[in-house]
Amino acid sequence: GWFGFNGGSVLKLGDIASANSVAMVFLNTNTAAAGGAIAALITARL
Repeated sequence: GWFGFNGGSVLKLGDIASANSVAMVFLNTNTAAAGGAIAALITARL
């Protein structure tokens, strides 16, 4: 799904800097999804 698509945008894992970039993309994707879910739950309760 989106994890592979977003992480694949870096296009290589040949060095540590690229691997760190992919890890940051995964972290940002997961954090954005969690934030959206929390916002939706709060909005639904109001």
